[in-house]
Amino acid sequence: MKRCGTCYQVANVGLRVGVDSPELLDHADALLGRFRMSRCHSSQVWTLNLRYGRLTTGGDRDGTRRIWSGMVPPGFAATNYAGPEYRRLELTGLGRVEVDLRRRRAVITLRSPDQAQKSGYFLMAVLCAGLTRSGHFPLHAACLAMPTERGFRGVLIVARSGTGKSTTSFALTSAGWKLMGDDLALLCRTEQGLAVWGYPRVCHVRRPTLDLLPWLRELPLRRSNLENTSELPFAALGDRGFGPQPCPLKPAMVLVLERPNGTGHRCERLDPVSALAAICQENVQPIEGCRDVDARETFASLADLVRQTPAYLLSVGPKLDSIGDFLLSETGAGQ
Repeated sequence: MKRCGTCYQVANVGLRVGVDSPELLDHADALLGRFRMSRCHSSQVWTLNLRYGRLTTGGDRDGTRRIWSGMVPPGFAATNYAGPEYRRLELTGLGRVEVDLRRRRAVITLRSPDQAQKSGYFLMAVLCAGLTRSGHFPLHAACLAMPTERGFRGVLIVARSGTGKSTTSFALTSAGWKLMGDDLALLCRTEQGLAVWGYPRVCHVRRPTLDLLPWLRELPLRRSNLENTSELPFAALGDRGFGPQPCPLKPAMVLVLERPNGTGHRCERLDPVSALAAICQENVQPIEGCRDVDARETFASLADLVRQTPAYLLSVGPKLDSIGDFLLSETGAGQ
């Protein structure tokens, strides 16, 4: 069987991808294309194989256990397994990814060519595993670059799904803020201290967001498998996005979203303990019985973040075009 592949470099993680069929490489490019390289220059190089094959059962390593199962959009049954230096994610009847953390190897197996579009679920699992091991801790959050008198600073928006994270993020781009990623942010340590950046993947835009922000309808939206949701390629944001490549920025503030309200914007300072609890609820999952270095280091970095960075509880009112000025006035973060 002929194999083809390519290399990608995301932050300090190299990903060498091999595929059994060319269309699988197209799906990898859809997620990683802007990071394509002629060769991997990182010392942290992962090997990933994408293939079609039978979804066999059994064969778990010692210590492997199921840590979560449930439904993921748009209605797939998913199960996560973990063990010492091992992770596995399955979409029942569709595909799976197995990740060997020690050897930096992963295999994605899809049941058939008509499931090729599901590879994105598994590719993100591999990428996040590699980034975590290299000191970039993934967070379920939006990340924006906020203009200040001294250049851009990073802002994280943390919220449960359906609270308005993407809507708030898009609204802030009308105030000169630049979107780095609407759903996946990363926290890392640099020589200058903690920094944040966002992964620039496709944005998912729900119908209520289009009604609230009509300018989004002028962009090249695509149909999505999610009900009442459209896909917006990140590059289509133009100047509202933060450049072709992500750049870690010193954090200016963390926003924890409550549900929007019908009267006016509300913002109040959060103490570090409350801020940490809100962020960890979505982002830290210790695995019982495993020496979970990843969760411990993520928690430690988040604790440093809320000690060093102001956090605010935010409820957005109906006048979305004023949210940027409101935040700068209430927090003084633009100075």
